[in-house]
Formats: sequence, structure tokens, C-alpha cells
Amino acid sequence: MDELTELKQLSDSDVLFKVCCSVCEDDSVTTEAQYQCVKCEKHFCESCVALHNKLHKNHSVLAKENSYDWTGGKFPDHT
Repeated sequence: MDELTELKQLSDSDVLFKVCCSVCEDDSVTTEAQYQCVKCEKHFCESCVALHNKLHKNHSVLAKENSYDWTGGKFPDHT
């Protein structure tokens, strides 16, 4: 089955994200990730990043639009 056929089979309620929030995904919830922690290498949505930042104040978190290939590439040097 080609990609176009697969996309046509999705219902209106199905949503695809390039990267899902790691925390939400552990709870079987699909939420788009907007952030990634450099140290944990986990992805976070808006809600989950707030808790992560409270618990891990010494971790650097990059927003999706401000990072270099955070879906699997190397991080820019943030010290």
C-alpha cells in the first residue's frame, strides 16, 4: 500500500505527528512534541515540559523550531 492510500484511510479524528510527547505516549496518549531535553533526549508537549523543567532545573530543553534536527540528529552545543 502506498503512502497516499494509507493517508486516505485515516479518519477525520486521526492525527499524525512527526514526533510525539514521550510522557504522553507512555500513557497511550498521542500529543505532538514541541520540546526535547538535551540531557534526557526525551520529547515533551507544552504540558509535560513544564513538569520536566520543575523536576530537572539543570537540563537544557530546546524548542522544536530552535534546534538542529531534534528528531534524531545532533544537538547544537548548549553548555
